[in-house]
Amino acid sequence: MTQQTAPLRDVLWLCLAPGGQTLAAVGKDRNLWLGNLSTATWRRLGENPGHIVALAFSAEAGLLATADSRNIMTVWEVTTTDGQPRMSHEVAAGPVTAVAFARDGTVLAGAAFDKTIRLWDVATGKELGVLPKQAHIVATLAFSPDGQTLASGDRCGGVTLWDRTTGDVRATLATAENEVFMNEVTALVFSPDGETSAVAVERTVRLWEVASGRLLARLEGHAGKVKCLAFSPDGTRLASGGYDRTLRLWDVAQYRPMNP
Repeated sequence: MTQQTAPLRDVLWLCLAPGGQTLAAVGKDRNLWLGNLSTATWRRLGENPGHIVALAFSAEAGLLATADSRNIMTVWEVTTTDGQPRMSHEVAAGPVTAVAFARDGTVLAGAAFDKTIRLWDVATGKELGVLPKQAHIVATLAFSPDGQTLASGDRCGGVTLWDRTTGDVRATLATAENEVFMNEVTALVFSPDGETSAVAVERTVRLWEVASGRLLARLEGHAGKVKCLAFSPDGTRLASGGYDRTLRLWDVAQYRPMNP
C-alpha cells in the first residue's frame, strides 16, 4: 500500500478507531482508506465492491467491519498490508442497517432491514444466532465494555438491551414520552464501566442506569439532531455532536447514583 496525502474525494463515511489515532474513510469510488492522525498520512486498505452503508472498529483487535449495498458484511485487519479481508459474509435478510464489535473483536453484530440482529464469530465466520425480530428497523448498535450486553436503538425511538449469550431481553428503555410518535435513535454508547448508557434521540441525549433501566438525566441544548456520542476514558464526561454543527461536553458524573 502506498502512502498518500490527499486520497479522498466526496467522502461518504468516516469512523474513528478507539484511541483516536486511526481514521477510516470511504469515498464515492468505494476505496477504503486508513488515515494516521499523528503523521497526517493515508494508506489504501482495499476496494469494497459495493457501496458501504455502515462502518465499525473493534476496540482491541485491530479490526474494521464494513457493510455494503450488496448485503455483504466484511471484516478487515487494519494492521495488514495486503488489503485482504479476514471474513466476508452475505446477509440474506436484506440491507444491513448497523454494525458493532464486541470489545475484544471476537463477535460482530449486524442489524438487517428485516428487523433482526445477527451475531457472528469473527474468527470462523460462523453465524452464532439471530435475536428475536423487533417491531421496528434497528438504526444503531453498541456492545457493553464486557461484551455481554448488546444495545439496539431503532428508528421509532426504542432501545433494547440484549443478553448476548442467551438472546434474552434484559431491559427496554422508553426514550419518548409520546407513545404515538417516537423518533429515531441516532446514537447510543456505554460508559467505560458499563453502568451507564447514553442514548441520542433527535436533539436530546438521555442517560440511563443500565442495571435498573432507570432514567438518570435528559441533556438538552442541541439545536439540531444529535448524531454521535462518546464518553471520556474515565466516564465522567460525555461528548455529543449534531447537525447544529456544535460539539457539547457534558458533566455526567453528577447524575451517577452514589454507591451505598
